[in-house]
Amino acid sequence: MLEKFSAHVLRSYLILTARFPFLVPEKRGGIHHLLLAIILMVVALWVRMAIAPIAAGLQYLTFFPAVALAAIVGGYRAGLLAVLIGIVFATFIFTPPYYSISLEVLQASLWSNVVFLMDGIIVSFSIEAMHRYRQKYAFELKQSTEAHNALIDSTKNLKKILDHLFAYVVLLDTNGVIQKINKAALDRTGGSLDDAVGVPFQDTSWWSHDELVRVQLISAIEAAKRGRAQRFDVTVKMDDDLVPLDFQIAAVLDDNGEVAGLLSTAVDITERKSTEAALMKAISRLKEKELSSSRFLAAAGHDLRQPLAAATLYIDTLKLTETTPKQSEILKGLDQSMSTFKGLLDTLLDVSRLDAGIVKPEYRSIDVSDLMIWLEQTFAPVAAKKSLGLRLYVPLKETLFVHSDIGLLKSVLMNLVSNAIKYTSKGAILISARQRSDYALFQVWDTGIGIPPEHLEHIYNEFYQINNPQRDRSVGLGLGLSIAKRALTLLSAELNCRSRSMHGSVFEFRLPLDLAAHALSNPATQAVLPHGSFDLAFARGKLFIVVEDDQLVSQALVSWLEAIEGRVEYFPNAEEALTHANIEHADYFIADYMLSGTLNGIQFLNLASKKRSRPLKGVVVSGDTSSAFIRHAAQCEWPVMHKPVNTSELISKLSAQ
Repeated sequence: MLEKFSAHVLRSYLILTARFPFLVPEKRGGIHHLLLAIILMVVALWVRMAIAPIAAGLQYLTFFPAVALAAIVGGYRAGLLAVLIGIVFATFIFTPPYYSISLEVLQASLWSNVVFLMDGIIVSFSIEAMHRYRQKYAFELKQSTEAHNALIDSTKNLKKILDHLFAYVVLLDTNGVIQKINKAALDRTGGSLDDAVGVPFQDTSWWSHDELVRVQLISAIEAAKRGRAQRFDVTVKMDDDLVPLDFQIAAVLDDNGEVAGLLSTAVDITERKSTEAALMKAISRLKEKELSSSRFLAAAGHDLRQPLAAATLYIDTLKLTETTPKQSEILKGLDQSMSTFKGLLDTLLDVSRLDAGIVKPEYRSIDVSDLMIWLEQTFAPVAAKKSLGLRLYVPLKETLFVHSDIGLLKSVLMNLVSNAIKYTSKGAILISARQRSDYALFQVWDTGIGIPPEHLEHIYNEFYQINNPQRDRSVGLGLGLSIAKRALTLLSAELNCRSRSMHGSVFEFRLPLDLAAHALSNPATQAVLPHGSFDLAFARGKLFIVVEDDQLVSQALVSWLEAIEGRVEYFPNAEEALTHANIEHADYFIADYMLSGTLNGIQFLNLASKKRSRPLKGVVVSGDTSSAFIRHAAQCEWPVMHKPVNTSELISKLSAQ
């Protein structure tokens, strides 16, 4: 795939510069080209300042095209100069505090500037390499074309043309025997003209090093004799060196259209191969950089979830103790903060699940009226806190049923409604569902701040937020609309938006009606166990096996289980736990996935299950939210929960087994 991509880039570059040669002068790198680079960057800065305020960032989006254009027109020196100018602009103008240079500014812009510098260097030298290859390839192509046209026009000048060609040209008869050979090719065969003429082409030294290459040539000769021209890259032996060639062979027709002979031409593509290898290496480095970023985010997410998991468990343990009114108020605020933090991490987890491709729609009939009741119960208290009205509209004459996935549909509506409440300071939110032909049209209206037209095409991008340059986490991460759009894509639906700045917005989508459905009970209105609520008798006297290598998390989990009157056996690794006698008699197992020994949590539960005479009831917990782990966890026999765990959900999953 990468080879095809790089080849496509090279071809596009050659075609563009061939049609418009004035875009890429033969001599580049002069003073006037450096001045042009400066002018391009100044223009890019002007464009950036015109399209958005300084605090919006985005400077590299306008600087990078200027860098590429400077490298194309002025060479790599001009491209590198443009990169340096862009770094100065980005540091001095766009890094707070703006229009200043200090150690704080340099530190704040360091990594962005390093990435921009690396990208600029790669692009500048890649363009320079393509330019040099274009010059070489254009020259070789020109020579080959001249040779071909001269052969058709007059055989009288054939020998002269062939002897002065840079390419290797060999004229064969219909049996593949050499009749004529140009000087360039003769020099590389290591013999004289008398030695070459009359010899089958496949028996020359070019093809003697590899029988497969020799067979490939014989097949190409046979195909050319039947009128099918052949072209391929091949490595041949020349003067004890292996040389890559762009080789082609075609039939030469006489006046009657019959095959009179075969013409073979070859071009040394050593430099082209080197250029392609350099491009592939550059692309590989970019992929590795992207992979490193993904690994860093996965590791950072895991490390963040560990202390959060411990803190959440300690809070749930404190809830079981007697507290003063002041302590209860502090505990409530602490619990709310932790819930907000967990909500942000779970939003990232939703993105990972969608990226992993494990979310598969489970279609069923859904009662829209029940769905509206659930939305009202969920969001009415939230809207009331901001003194906002929450209105719902659904036809009363008949019940609407849609054919969809209840989980994905709830996720979409939750993100849309929470966004509407979040960005509306006064007025009301309207949620409606109307029948339109064979579809149900869902709409979420608000009277909020609206979305400027220039931002509409970007609102579905991950982490994109308007009027939040400080990245205030109280308004989320900027992932809600991205998740909603991805979820609707899985449902073969499209999310649309209409908005007027300072007047409000409406988001809408359509889902197919289930016209044959009857009014059935729907899980959308089933009671959801609130966070922190559970039956205390569940754990009383039960033996829990806890396998967790993080000391902070293990201590918190053990404290919580003991607070709800459970008996706990704790182990830091799977190997130690498997040797304990209580494996057979334990009631429940809670195992971290990533353990310090050789076994992970899933492997531990599999082995522990084989040691027992009765089914094992267990849960795997993990702070790993990478797409690879999520795909792996989907195959697990036991429930997999991501840290920090909801204790009510944990008990629910254990008791359901």
